[in-house]
Amino acid sequence: MTGDESLMMELRDGPRTQFQVANGEMVESTKIGAAMVIANGKPIKVEDIYLVPGLKANLLSVPAITKKGFTVVFKENQVRDRKDKCT
Repeated sequence: MTGDESLMMELRDGPRTQFQVANGEMVESTKIGAAMVIANGKPIKVEDIYLVPGLKANLLSVPAITKKGFTVVFKENQVRDRKDKCT
């Protein structure tokens, strides 16, 4: 999810979907699209990103990244990702 339309590509009208954010507030998406995310210095396209006007931080779903074949590792004060080389 993002509140910044300039980060998005292939933007289209989508279902208005409501989400509850960390402070308990309900927010609603107005559009859906894709965005490029840099992982390990390389761009990857993540689809089905919701545009939520007024959202102050970008939120990325770990399942969305793992579907692209990346492993996400959470460590103290950092998050790392890597592309699996397993076949």
